[in-house]
Amino acid sequence: NHALYLYKRRIPFQLFLPWNAEKVEAPFADQISYELPALLPIFNNWRNIPIFLKSLIIKKTFSEPVIIHSIVDFPYAILGWSWAKKGGYPFIYSAIGTYSVMPFAKIGQRQLLLDPFKKASKIIAISNFTAQQAQKISGHYRPIEVINLPVTKPAKILASQKNNFNIPESIKMILSIGPLKSRKGMDILIRALPDIIKKIPNVHLVIVGD
Repeated sequence: NHALYLYKRRIPFQLFLPWNAEKVEAPFADQISYELPALLPIFNNWRNIPIFLKSLIIKKTFSEPVIIHSIVDFPYAILGWSWAKKGGYPFIYSAIGTYSVMPFAKIGQRQLLLDPFKKASKIIAISNFTAQQAQKISGHYRPIEVINLPVTKPAKILASQKNNFNIPESIKMILSIGPLKSRKGMDILIRALPDIIKKIPNVHLVIVGD
């Protein structure tokens, strides 16, 4: 969606994706390069290590002016920062939830990520909580701009879809979407449901996850 936004406004860009990513069918397909190491874990697959090292060593040259934006923080912020530093380009670092915080808790990953984190032209986090945790665990309280993730199109559940779940059309719905992990607090939501029902009798909880 980000690339499509740029494409429609005729803003030149190049999108780098992992070597094993599914090929994207889009009008800007010729602006996509599949040369990055696989996302996670980069050091557990021997094929990723030479790709990662090669990406760090090779100086990327682009048509001016250039902003390098690492939309996924670890490990791609390391690569993006390396390219930006060699080319003298501004570097933007996106902090995406827990994935931007966890690497700071591991010594090796922390050392790789601290330089990009400290010296990025701008850091964008998806929430105040993510921004605060990244500052706290990294030990570097630099400014972070929070841009909450948008809902590009309002979600609508049609009557036919509701019936697949045996949910009446007249109900109030609590919809929770996300990986079924303990830190997401789905169990708290379930335990809270009886208290919610006392105030909103026709409420239904729908959990969507893996």
